[in-house]
Amino acid sequence: MAKAKPQVQHAPAQSVPAQTTPIVAEAKPAQAVELKTMDGVTAENFTTFTKEQLITGYGNKSNAIRGLAALGLKPGPISKHLGIIYQHARNVLLRPLKRVIKEERAAAATAAQAAPAGEQPAGK
Repeated sequence: MAKAKPQVQHAPAQSVPAQTTPIVAEAKPAQAVELKTMDGVTAENFTTFTKEQLITGYGNKSNAIRGLAALGLKPGPISKHLGIIYQHARNVLLRPLKRVIKEERAAAATAAQAAPAGEQPAGK
């Protein structure tokens, strides 16, 4: 004979206040990064190109994502056309390039060394 499962009572659902801050953080362009462009691609006609043409034209998938986003496209349409998941496109757009991070660290170290003793660099 099967045992009866005990009934579990849940607390009533509480309403969650609306968030006033966006969930997705905006990407902060640290430095002007030179984006590779592809001749003839616009926000209106990018679907006429195959994903292989776009990836080859921009150099790699990440550059293609950045280039299409620079045309004003959102991560959803970019990911659908390139055949990648949305999260990949979003991550590429939100995370800065490693070389930019390395340049910022080098500039901060140079500024810290150039500051007189006892003073903090201007960025702090």
